[in-house]
Amino acid sequence: MSSYPQAIAIGDINNDNLLDIVISVINPGGLFFFVGHNNRSFRMIEFYSTGLHSTPYSIALADFNHDNRLDVVIANAYFNEMRVLMGHGNGTFGKERIYPTGSESLPYFVIVTDFNQDDQLDIIISCFRNGQLLIFFGYGNGDFKLERTYYIGTDTNPYGFAVADFNNDKQLEIVVTLWGNGYVAILSEYYAVNFEKRITYQIDYAPQPYSVAIGDFNKDNQSDIVLANSGSDTINVRIGLGNGTFEKQIMYSVSTGLHPRYVNTADVDNDGNLDIVTVDSMSDCVSVNLGYGNGNFKPPQRYSTGSGSRPCSFVFVDLNNDTRLDIITANEGTDNVAVLFGYNYATFYNQRAYRAVDVAVVFYTTNNLGIFLGDGYGNGSFADVMTLSTGTNSKPWSVAVADFTNDGQMDIVVTTIGTRSIGIFYGYGNGSFAKMVSYRTDDNYFSEVVRIGDFNNDNQADIVVVNSKASNIGILLGYGNDSFAKQVNYSTDYNTHPMWVALGDFNNDNKLDMVTANRDG
Repeated sequence: MSSYPQAIAIGDINNDNLLDIVISVINPGGLFFFVGHNNRSFRMIEFYSTGLHSTPYSIALADFNHDNRLDVVIANAYFNEMRVLMGHGNGTFGKERIYPTGSESLPYFVIVTDFNQDDQLDIIISCFRNGQLLIFFGYGNGDFKLERTYYIGTDTNPYGFAVADFNNDKQLEIVVTLWGNGYVAILSEYYAVNFEKRITYQIDYAPQPYSVAIGDFNKDNQSDIVLANSGSDTINVRIGLGNGTFEKQIMYSVSTGLHPRYVNTADVDNDGNLDIVTVDSMSDCVSVNLGYGNGNFKPPQRYSTGSGSRPCSFVFVDLNNDTRLDIITANEGTDNVAVLFGYNYATFYNQRAYRAVDVAVVFYTTNNLGIFLGDGYGNGSFADVMTLSTGTNSKPWSVAVADFTNDGQMDIVVTTIGTRSIGIFYGYGNGSFAKMVSYRTDDNYFSEVVRIGDFNNDNQADIVVVNSKASNIGILLGYGNDSFAKQVNYSTDYNTHPMWVALGDFNNDNKLDMVTANRDG
C-alpha cells in the first residue's frame, strides 16, 4: 500500500535539541513523526491519523501557545478543515482542534506568521476549489478564530503562497499562485489584514504555477519572487521594485517534462548569493540554480532523489552541523524521505532514504513475535519474517513499541496471556533484539491489550494493560532504565470487561487520558 508522502516539516518536537521530521501522507491520511539522533539517523515514534482519505496536503510547525513546545497545523484537504495539534514537548501531541474551512473548499497550503502584528501567531490557508484565502487570528493560547475570508475569483485555484513586505509600508503582503488561470497575485495588506489592492501578473501560456518563494536575488534590500510552473516546465523570477510592483519576469527552463512542483531559496553554496532549488516531480531529482547575486542564475544542477521517487516537497536544514545546508525531500513515488547532504559548497551527495515503518505482529498459536523489516526499496515490500520466541505456552496477544531505556532504539512490549505477564524485547537498533524480559502483571488475571503513554509527564515511556476478566486497566510507570514501578490498577466498574483502551488529551490539560471500550455494563 502506497502512503504518498506530501508535506514535510522540520523542528525539535521532543525538546532534546535535535531536529526531528514530520511528514504528511495521503494514504491512509495522517502524519508520521520521526525523532532525530546524534548519528544523523531518524526513528519513527508515532503516527497520527487525520482520517481515512483526508489528504493532509500541507503542514507547519510553530509554538502557538507560548509553552516552548512545537505544535502542528494541518491543511486537511478532503475533509475541508484545518487541524491544530498541541505539542507536549516529548514527541507526542494532544487532542486536535478542528476548524472548518468551508464546504468544498479543499484547503491545500498553510503558513504561519504574525499577520496583524499583535505578537501572536496567525495561520493562513489557501482553498484550491472555492478560490479563497482564509486568515485565522491566533489568541496565543492555541485557539484561533477565522477573522478574514478573501475571495480571489472563480476557477483561480489558489495554491502556494508566501508573505513579505513588498512595498515597504511595514505591513505584510501576500503573493499567491493561481493555478487555474496562470497568474500570480500580490495582495496588499492595510489596516489589520483588510486587503484593499490586488495586482496580478500573467506568467506564460499554460504554466500551472504550484508554488512561490521569496528572496532578495540582486541584493537591493527588496523582496523578489520565484515561481515553480509545472505546466510550462519553467521557474520564473520577478525582481521587486520596492513599491509592490515587479520587473518583467525572467524565465529559466528546467527541461521538458520535468514539472517543477515546489520551489524555495537559500544560499546552498555559501557564497553570499541566494540560490533557487526546486523538486522536479517527473524527473526524480532536485534542481539547483546557483545565483550570481545580480538577479540572474546559472543553469540547473540536478541531484537524484531515487528512481521513481517523484519528489513533491522539501526543506533545507543543516543536519550534520557542518555549516552546509542539506535537503530533505518527501517522495510521493517511493513512499519515503530522502536526505541529500551538502558537500563542497555547490553539490550534494549521499542520498539517504527513510521509510515509514517496520511491522511487528504476534503469533498466538506458535508463541512467537514476528518482525517484518522494510526492505528499503520504497515499494512497500518487506524482508522475510524474523521470529522471536515469547516462551512455551505464553500465548502472545497484543504488541506495542517504544523506547523504554532512552538509548534511541525501539523496544517491543507484548502481552502474554498464557503466563499472565508482559514481555519486553529490548532493541539494538539494527533490527535485532535481546532475549525477552518478562514482567509479572497480575497473579489472578491475565493482561490482554497493551498501549504506551507518558502518564506522569516525566518523559519516560509507561505501559497500560487492559485486564478484561478483572474489569480494570493497569499502569506500569517506566523509569527509563528497563525497570518499572509496581502495577497500579484502576477499575472500569464491576463486570464491564474492557476490551480495548485508547489514549489522548481529551480535556486539553496537557495530561494523558484514557478511554476504554467495554464489552458489558
